Amino acid sequence: MGAIQRIQRDAEYAEEHVHHKTRWYTKKAVPTATAWADLLDGHLANPWRCTSGASTWGVDGSHDPEGAPSDEAFMFGTADTLSNLGTGLVVGDFDMILVTANTSATLYLVRFIWGSGTMADAIAAGQYTTFPYLRGNADNVRKIQVINTPLIGIDYKIWCQCQNSTDNSTLDFVVGVHGYNF
Repeated sequence: MGAIQRIQRDAEYAEEHVHHKTRWYTKKAVPTATAWADLLDGHLANPWRCTSGASTWGVDGSHDPEGAPSDEAFMFGTADTLSNLGTGLVVGDFDMILVTANTSATLYLVRFIWGSGTMADAIAAGQYTTFPYLRGNADNVRKIQVINTPLIGIDYKIWCQCQNSTDNSTLDFVVGVHGYNF
């Protein structure tokens, strides 16, 4: 690929990234083995939840995507689509989070993990991004946080884990996504 083609591709990506449709997603009311997400529209009381370990990633819960308690949040399954954003989408920016509740007023470390196999395989392959989250008890303002992720294939599974100095601290959240067809 020549320099002009790379510049054009990068300019098209930047244009699409700045001028896009975003949809917000939450936990599916009745998740299945492959469908874990739902549009936030009409599902305001059903955010995802991740649960921390004691200064480690929360991993001690059941790993059941069909609704059993689990420390990691099963965010997007292989049957979830971004079709409400347009047709022909192949990748997405899963790059905005709004934490709706947290049980600890101390620092959390959060990670989004993506992959086509298991969560453990994706972590071993380095397919995750991490970001800090902190909201004190006296802070009553919640803000959308933009996080850095690569473009993630819409046929991948996406999970979220968190850690906190206190075992079983929880974060409830929704995510904003936009998609691309290139």
